[in-house]
Amino acid sequence: MSASRPLMTRPGQYVPPPTIHPALRRRLVEQGTVDNEIQRDIRQGSRHALARGIYLDQENANAAQWPEDRYRSLVAGVAERLSSETVISHISAAAVWGLPFWGMRFDSVHVTKPVRSGTHRSALVHVHSTTASPTVATVHGIRVTAPPRTVIDCARMLDFERAVALVDAALHNHLATPADLLEELDVAARWHGVARARSAVRFGDGLSESVGESRSRVLLFRHGLTPPAVQYEVHDHRGRLIARSDFAYPEANVLAEFDGRAKYGRLLKPGKSAGDAAFEEKLREDALRRLGWMVVRWTWADLNAPEVILARLRAALSMSRAHR
Repeated sequence: MSASRPLMTRPGQYVPPPTIHPALRRRLVEQGTVDNEIQRDIRQGSRHALARGIYLDQENANAAQWPEDRYRSLVAGVAERLSSETVISHISAAAVWGLPFWGMRFDSVHVTKPVRSGTHRSALVHVHSTTASPTVATVHGIRVTAPPRTVIDCARMLDFERAVALVDAALHNHLATPADLLEELDVAARWHGVARARSAVRFGDGLSESVGESRSRVLLFRHGLTPPAVQYEVHDHRGRLIARSDFAYPEANVLAEFDGRAKYGRLLKPGKSAGDAAFEEKLREDALRRLGWMVVRWTWADLNAPEVILARLRAALSMSRAHR
């Protein structure tokens, strides 16, 4: 049997995003709702089917407004049907933990069983078998693989960019340590995709604070512009902190920033408008330029056009060298 531990929520500790638990057909029937009524509710829009026999009512469907939210609800519904030896895993566990992934389909739920029969899947459930039973945690009532195993399982499946984002997020949120991930890599030493996972763990950096920063690091690495410093602090001549930049090339006095605040919705301070924040950002960059720093920025859209980022950054680095 897998070891199991409850989710701890001490003050300051990372807490996964909420999961809205759906209604299952068998429970509705037990409560006196017949299939005709369920189908009527679906037609009228007061009930939404996530999969056969798994439903959200209108209020919960409105609350689960993002695809990731609805996927977690689907995972929760499938989890209620599982045997005690089966655990939510891989991408599905990552979703419950709130680890980032994108460009994935949300139509199946991954689970792991301690059997030797190999993987198989139905229209809804993708079963992975293992001879090394994972440590299990309980998150919002759902039994999932613990973060280190979740990260390595996912990293064996995903491309390098997505795997790095998962590793970075787990390290940054203290869901796993480098030692934890190396231990899981040892467990998975003979499993398919472990070399890919090992590369992502080697490149991982808990200093990266967002998917955009992780993707930016991968992009720069692939084009030979790996920044020598991450989360670099700039101080003035009095030692006062002026800014902390995502990436820095100190020898060239060039700072680089992924500007993803619009996507991630970082909270403004009480009473402060978006215009106030933009003005403060301008003052910050003015102060950096007075100290001799050049600032290069890019956005989510730019990540899909890497030549734009590379051209801006190379131009800044060349200009800096020309003025030395």
